[in-house]
Amino acid sequence: MRPDSILFALCLLFAVAPFRGQATVIYTNMSNPPSYSSGSGDGAWGTAWYSSHFGGSGYLASATAFTPAANASLGQIELGLASRFFDPDITTITLATNYTGGTVLDSWTLSGFPNYLDCCHLTSVTPHTPITLQGGTQYWLIATAGSPDTFSIWGWGNLPAVRGINQGGGWTVGLNSGGGPAFQVLDQAAASTPEPSTSGLMVLAGLVGLGAADGRIQRSKNGKHRASTWWRSLRGC
Repeated sequence: MRPDSILFALCLLFAVAPFRGQATVIYTNMSNPPSYSSGSGDGAWGTAWYSSHFGGSGYLASATAFTPAANASLGQIELGLASRFFDPDITTITLATNYTGGTVLDSWTLSGFPNYLDCCHLTSVTPHTPITLQGGTQYWLIATAGSPDTFSIWGWGNLPAVRGINQGGGWTVGLNSGGGPAFQVLDQAAASTPEPSTSGLMVLAGLVGLGAADGRIQRSKNGKHRASTWWRSLRGC
């Protein structure tokens, strides 16, 4: 195969190779992500904090809901979680069809959140198995404590949100115009998508090496230097 034919094939390979795409936001309750109120919000408190330190008041669990406008493949969920006292604050986030559980689609056990005064970090989770979100269907994200010492805070986004809290007497659920637990849901493009194949990169490395060898400088009749034709083409690819 002529060198210029190899070059053309290489250019075509990288033109059609799948690169990381731009993620689409399926839902967010933050007007300017990752901006949210980290100093206050809902959360998930373990029994040690709930019973011993606050006399039976606080957040045993909190939840928020979203409804996709159309079918979408879940790629990533980003949550405005923080720690109150630098504890591990083991927290379980559950994706389900109802704030009381319903059909559980996935769950994640998280810890090591930044301090709540250090705004504004987003903790990301990805599905363990492929999940297709159905347009027009309401889904819930529920935060519960993973240990008695957990005192995690779920900062508030600044857009209206469906919010649920359990302070020991059961769930209270409703639309809160002032916001709710901060999060956003991204489609599959947010997760890793295939990069150019390893074989393609090997071909590139081989051709660059060949170009270095064949790109020796040739002196033309008028005394000027000129690189070989295919190497000059490669630089313009």
